[in-house]
Amino acid sequence: MEIVLRLKELIEEKGYTVNSFAHEIGIAQVTLNNYIRLNRFPAYETLHAILHTFPDISAEWLMRGEGSMYITDDLPILRGDETEDEENVHVALARCRGELKLAQEENVKLLGQLEFMEEYNLKVAGMYNKAKEELGKLQGKKVSGKKDII
Repeated sequence: MEIVLRLKELIEEKGYTVNSFAHEIGIAQVTLNNYIRLNRFPAYETLHAILHTFPDISAEWLMRGEGSMYITDDLPILRGDETEDEENVHVALARCRGELKLAQEENVKLLGQLEFMEEYNLKVAGMYNKAKEELGKLQGKKVSGKKDII
């Protein structure tokens, strides 16, 4: 699962151990280890905690593997001779702030989509459990001497 690889990359990039990273984002180390070692998709709460703790990390990169790890990596870099020109610096900073704001808004949007998916998964799990329960009831009944209804 590629998201687990990105999670490992993020931990290494930020210079954390699994334990210190788990502590930093506010989850149990065993939970983070389960994602990494068992190659499991992280829960919504974990992804939210990562993006909340590290606002410079792109949600697009973390969840989909698209773009750069850091939100600002895709922004244009000033050439050395332009840094002398204060006006160019102010224009570039304003552009960067705008790009960062758009990226943060996109992160919020993606987190909302992720939250919707989590709620939908819970709904489907409930429907599955109900259907499984009904199937169990039907398997216990016989219809006019025939085999169990399945």
